Amino acid sequence: MKESKKKKPDDGNSAPFYIGVFLTIGFLLFCGYLAYQENCQTIANVYICQNNLGWFLESPPNEMGDTFAGLAGALAFLWIIITVLMQKHELQLQREELIKTNETARAQNQHILDQNKQLEKQAFEATFFHLLELLTTGVSQIDMQRRISPDAPPITTSGKDVFPVFLKRFRGLYKTQAVMMLGDKKFEKSYEKFWEKNGHELGHYFRTIYNIVKFVNNSDVGNKKFYTNILRAQLSDPETSLLFYNCLSLNGAAKFKPLVEEYGLLKNVDFECLNDKNLRNKYEPSSFGGRIKL
Repeated sequence: MKESKKKKPDDGNSAPFYIGVFLTIGFLLFCGYLAYQENCQTIANVYICQNNLGWFLESPPNEMGDTFAGLAGALAFLWIIITVLMQKHELQLQREELIKTNETARAQNQHILDQNKQLEKQAFEATFFHLLELLTTGVSQIDMQRRISPDAPPITTSGKDVFPVFLKRFRGLYKTQAVMMLGDKKFEKSYEKFWEKNGHELGHYFRTIYNIVKFVNNSDVGNKKFYTNILRAQLSDPETSLLFYNCLSLNGAAKFKPLVEEYGLLKNVDFECLNDKNLRNKYEPSSFGGRIKL
């Protein structure tokens, strides 16, 4: 394994310090150079020559103090500048560290948000597929008995096989009413009679489908049509046709029909429904998933 390279310490803050030391030493050397320079003066008509250090040592205390104060002031000013430079660099490092910390915090927060979204999606899908399972179970429990003739033994139909029978029953009533009356009354009366006899079998079925679609619609999951398309794929053509009629009745017109139109749940409806323009035109074109244009 390769040895990890040791990170070099940041010497950006050390540079001003070393410059200050260098200038201080240079300043002191320069002062020392000046101290040993020869200086000649005439005192009491006597010409005397000696270096500046000698003159300094012979000077009065107040002059010595002023000289030391001047030298110290110069060094203090130099180190004030050096300190400012060092603090500036330190503040820059703190700002960079703060930016890195904020970026790390944002990345962590985004990661947590992504995890939460994933968990929410998993919880949503678990509930959604459980509802589909309940729908399948409910359909499997639907059964009906009918006789071809009074003397014939009863025929039991169950599961998805009941929906063609229900559809045939409704259309028989609808055609009978169509002969007897005109306008919207014929559909309303037909479905009312149909529901009186079959609502106890179909009520739970349609309520389950409605609540599945409403659950998807009210969720925060993305691409909601992906899930409603899965639901639509579970419905046979006779089921879709019954849904077509149910959402035009008082049972589904107010709440269920808008959801059917939004998610195109009638894409697989049979041609008999599509050919009935009086009923078909009550739906938005989106109801049929782009299959037709009204």
